[in-house]
Amino acid sequence: MPAHNGNWLAEAKTTLNSLMLGWRPTSAELMGASTIDGWFVVEASDSTIRLMGKVSGHPNPNVGRGPLTITSILLWLAEDSGWARTASRYYFLGHPEPSRQPHLSQAERANIVLRASAWLDDQLHCLEN
Repeated sequence: MPAHNGNWLAEAKTTLNSLMLGWRPTSAELMGASTIDGWFVVEASDSTIRLMGKVSGHPNPNVGRGPLTITSILLWLAEDSGWARTASRYYFLGHPEPSRQPHLSQAERANIVLRASAWLDDQLHCLEN
């Protein structure tokens, strides 16, 4: 995700808005998604919410080489459907890390969406100015 190009930000915002309005990806759209196992939700040093875990099947061969990978900003977590959407891609959710990850409440999932939306708005506003 090049920092100088806001296209990915606009695409992430469009995807998040669609998810908020009830749209869900089809199985065809999820085809080829990376998998994240032993995952848990983390707050990154920039105060964004992300997933961390062991990633496999990522299109970048360098991603997933280490024991844990931190994703781009988490936009949507659909634990019951087994997928998540980050700013850059979909992930299939493998097993969560049991010692660190209880199932998130509806309020916690809503907080992820609100924080992602605010962050994307802020980043897009910065690009405009």
